[in-house]
Amino acid sequence: MEQSNEETARWYRQAANQGDADVQLKTGVFYEKGRGLEQSDEGAVRWYRLAAEQGHEKAQFKLAFLRVATTLLDFEPDGNAIEAAFAAAEAKASEKAT
Repeated sequence: MEQSNEETARWYRQAANQGDADVQLKTGVFYEKGRGLEQSDEGAVRWYRLAAEQGHEKAQFKLAFLRVATTLLDFEPDGNAIEAAFAAAEAKASEKAT
């Protein structure tokens, strides 16, 4: 039986609320991508931060990248700020490569 994204997100949030850093990261991804939950950059950052505070390296990377992207890449997010940050970073990398 295949679970819906909504049901999976609900179970992840329950486990994330118990303090599981891996699941907190996954919950952040669900918010970031709008999978089973309404897309929310704030929600994604909240869960990434909780996981990062427990030493989760991937969550720490996501938060650090967002901070660098928003301050150094000078982009104006429209909608999904996290995707905009990655797009801005890719554009800068392409500029430097040429």
